[in-house]
Amino acid sequence: MVASPLTSTPERRDQQTTDPKIQHAVLLTTSPLARRIMRMIFVILIARALGPEQLGSYGLLVAILEMVAVVSGSGYVDYLTREATRDEKVGWSVASQLVLVRWVYGALFGVVGCVVLLGMRSPHTLLIPAVCLFATLLPRGLSEAVQGVLRGIRRYQAYLAIDLVGGLLLVSGGSLLLTRGGSLLRVVVIELTAAAGAGIIALIMAQRYRTTPICWAKWSQLISKSYVFNIYELVVNLYDRLDVVLLSRLAGDYATGIYTVAYRAMNTVQIIPYGVFFSLMPSFARHKWEYASQRQLERSLGLLISVALAAGLATIAFVTPVTRLLLGAKYLDSAAALKVLIWAEVLMCANYGLNIALLARGHERVFVRTALVCLVVNLAGNVVFIPRYSWHAAAVFTIITELVLLVQNLYWVKRLIGLVPRPLGGLRSAIICTVATCGVLLQRTTAAQAIVGIAGLFVLLVYLGKSGLLADFRDTWATSPMGTE
Repeated sequence: MVASPLTSTPERRDQQTTDPKIQHAVLLTTSPLARRIMRMIFVILIARALGPEQLGSYGLLVAILEMVAVVSGSGYVDYLTREATRDEKVGWSVASQLVLVRWVYGALFGVVGCVVLLGMRSPHTLLIPAVCLFATLLPRGLSEAVQGVLRGIRRYQAYLAIDLVGGLLLVSGGSLLLTRGGSLLRVVVIELTAAAGAGIIALIMAQRYRTTPICWAKWSQLISKSYVFNIYELVVNLYDRLDVVLLSRLAGDYATGIYTVAYRAMNTVQIIPYGVFFSLMPSFARHKWEYASQRQLERSLGLLISVALAAGLATIAFVTPVTRLLLGAKYLDSAAALKVLIWAEVLMCANYGLNIALLARGHERVFVRTALVCLVVNLAGNVVFIPRYSWHAAAVFTIITELVLLVQNLYWVKRLIGLVPRPLGGLRSAIICTVATCGVLLQRTTAAQAIVGIAGLFVLLVYLGKSGLLADFRDTWATSPMGTE
């Protein structure tokens, strides 16, 4: 292995390879969708096995794990995708180095995570499960690095295989846990097993698709170019996960368990904008930002915001009976929390699209500024209001934080790119879903709420079809910007 420049002349590919296709979005959406659905099933299984209090302890450990994962470099995945999009050889080389970086950081900050647990006066019995959970960072660092490159070179089937293996191992272990009785330690052992399985598959895929020898870049150059992804992801994860830690400290394990279930369900919906926008990012990254790029983004934003609004309407109409069926009456507060949280998805879809536009054009340093503002807003709001309003405050300030992020993103997109995309059809979809949601809330019986909810979703679907928004969305992958860097 020899040192080489971090960036080089991009490998040329034919137009069929570089243009985005709708099947790319389908595959890229299917992968995290399958992963998050299987993780949601896993959470449901362990929730029934552990109960709200023990699930609250698990939620606290996972929140700290995600913070440790981010500070160890989970944000490098987006960086690897962009580098692999521009030059596959550079992508694989940088990935091999960043795996080592993540392992070192993971070990160091895993110790810090354990110290944080002790500082929160958590029971000492949580230390062994915490160590086992932090150990998942080793195989996870490998699998996420490989997935970052696979996403950049559009090997989405291989990307999907890694997620499927990890998810299936989780569901299998959760099923076994439910039938034979569960404990927190057994849960984290299942997590470790699933992460190891995904890491093995990732290593196999890397050997299969890497066609050039690894040529390492200078470490100083690598760190200087990639650190911003780490800082941004860390700040985002802090304001995204800190509410769970604060709930555990200020409101207790029961509130944490209730909020964990609701947040996990809401988080599952986020894979839809993820799949769509990351399938388009190679096109945005390779070409000049022009009218065709703006139209691509506006079509995607319009439909995805409509989908998020539909998810909000469906949640209001159906989540209470579904929660009672899947988790039992003791988790009905999770249904109430989800009815608030789900509306953050509308703002998240808009923010995802604007962030991808900035990332593709190399303006990722802006993310640190926007994330720091969001961190201050989220932290201050939760510290002040959680002691009084428990998980209600955490849910509301998730929405407020996304709104603050949206305002900032609109400013920076206008300033740095010069054009502010508008979601096509978003306003009319919002009117339809608002009227239907009000209709659901006015009903007194579960059956009546379901009927009104189904009617509202049907009207929205008819509108999307008649207005041509579905066809416009499909056309997003039929054409692509043809400019050059």
